[in-house]
Amino acid sequence: MTLSEKTAKFVLLFAVIGLALWALLAGEAPHQQAAPGGFRDTELYRAASEQSGGYYERVIDLHRAHGYPLKPFYTVRLPTLATLTAAVGPDTMGMLLWFLLAAGVVAWLYRLREAHFLERLAAVFLFGLFATPLSTSIYSHDVWAGMLLAVGLGWGRATFGFLAAIVRELTFPFLLAGIAASYFAKQRASALLVAAAVAATAIFIHALIVSSLTTAADPPSAGWLGLRGAAGFVSDVRLLTAFRYLPYPIACLFAFLPLLGWYQMRDWHGLLWFAGFAAVLMIFCRPDTYYWAANIIPAYFIGLAFVPRFIRSSFSGRDGGQGGIRTHGELAPTAVFKTAALNHSATCPRRPATAVEGHCHP
Repeated sequence: MTLSEKTAKFVLLFAVIGLALWALLAGEAPHQQAAPGGFRDTELYRAASEQSGGYYERVIDLHRAHGYPLKPFYTVRLPTLATLTAAVGPDTMGMLLWFLLAAGVVAWLYRLREAHFLERLAAVFLFGLFATPLSTSIYSHDVWAGMLLAVGLGWGRATFGFLAAIVRELTFPFLLAGIAASYFAKQRASALLVAAAVAATAIFIHALIVSSLTTAADPPSAGWLGLRGAAGFVSDVRLLTAFRYLPYPIACLFAFLPLLGWYQMRDWHGLLWFAGFAAVLMIFCRPDTYYWAANIIPAYFIGLAFVPRFIRSSFSGRDGGQGGIRTHGELAPTAVFKTAALNHSATCPRRPATAVEGHCHP
């Protein structure tokens, strides 16, 4: 390990410790789990999928009826999920969500086929652990987007990133993060560029339609400068995952540790996306938009499987072997995306190392 590599790891490690301490000292952040009147976003979009007529007319009428804001345009969800639910029915959508969970397991088993067996097993277990509690939330745009991105990070980043973006516009930066990672890695990102362009066009058309149907009398959103800090991130993640069963101080530590694992995987696209979205949650998320955190679940917590290797390599100066983990999708598996030694048996330790490729809230 070079000096710069070791320095980078210690900087990230101290940043994670600092965030955990910040969250711990601030105390658990509160939540507001329903809009005034007790009507939730998922109930609004379930009603939108059950009513007849054009999507935009239905959903805007529902916003007005229940006192939800209509400005700016992204207070209204894209029509993808409600339209699909109306077409195939909620039972089929429930099966599709479970199918995505299974597809995520397969995708990650494939991606981690070069990893150590225990790390591979831990990653898939963590994926299932954090995905299963959300698998019944068929009317949640954030849950669908998070599950699509979880599959995409295992295989097919442009395809599943695009699908996530046209379900939940909050995930559009995932495509931008991939393009940025490709640029700095000097890799081609044609598929990601096309996906981002088409998704941006869809979001732009959505904005035009919503703006054309709103009036000066329609209320604007209260804004999104939540400024809840690290405690907000921990509290939101804890509310939506199995971390709810952990004491808050323990959750403070584990909530940020996955960032170390994503660094260890040398997945700069994933690391940039998760770190950036964590910052969004800390700065902009309000107590009643806690569900934004679902956009990074369950893939984010796969990073926990590689934290032991991160810690070991940081203090020993070695990654523990000569194998690698393959990074699939639109980013070619060149050296910048390889991580050292996630498979102890990939190369004999007595031989020179060989490269292995490794109220409605937006």
